[in-house]
Amino acid sequence: MTRFLHHLEPVSTMSTSRPVTSAPTPALQGLRLLALLAILTPSVWGVELAMRDLDLGLVSWPRSFDWTLSSTVVDDSGRDAYVGAGGLRVGMRWALSRPGSPVGLMASGDVMMLTMQYQGSDGLNAIAGRLGLGGAWAVHDAITLSAEIGAGYGLSTMRFPASLASTASSVDGSTLFYDAQFRATWHLARQWSVNASVGWVVASHSLSGSGTSVDIDQEGLMFGLGLGWRYSDVPPLLE
Repeated sequence: MTRFLHHLEPVSTMSTSRPVTSAPTPALQGLRLLALLAILTPSVWGVELAMRDLDLGLVSWPRSFDWTLSSTVVDDSGRDAYVGAGGLRVGMRWALSRPGSPVGLMASGDVMMLTMQYQGSDGLNAIAGRLGLGGAWAVHDAITLSAEIGAGYGLSTMRFPASLASTASSVDGSTLFYDAQFRATWHLARQWSVNASVGWVVASHSLSGSGTSVDIDQEGLMFGLGLGWRYSDVPPLLE
């Protein structure tokens, strides 16, 4: 009890041989907390982003499509579905980030070879180039998340199977598409990784030949699986 009462005595009655120090003010405590957060932010929110990846993967496109056919003998339209739709993707992902930052801008480029199977070997084939822009976040040494929007353009060919009323024929033209996708990348080693993506694509194919014109429109979910190889892990802005 004596020690407790002693601490309640006015400061003027205490010994003046030692200076009295006051506790930190709330403002000073806040500044110290902000400084600590600034130091810890890179490790709390992720690791340094470094992405220069070559990518090889498979893609799946929506199978349903709307079609419009015009010729000298018929004008018709409708909705149908391919047996399968997808193909091969070869591309690159390149991130621009500040030294030590876990986030940054990301640019992408792909060459896509697509096949839309319809009644066996007949269907639509396309080869297209794609460019994309988005952002990436290195959440962990083993995980990188990214999101991007892209556009592609290429050449396409569609084959019509033979029937009782006509022989087999084909039309040629162009393919234009837009997409938005989200990707997760798992780093298996320093240079090797696997990735999975999901997104939404809107595509239009305009084809013509032998007096016939065909328009094919696709819209829906797209999926992808890929294998990546990182040829450099130095952030570009450091060079």
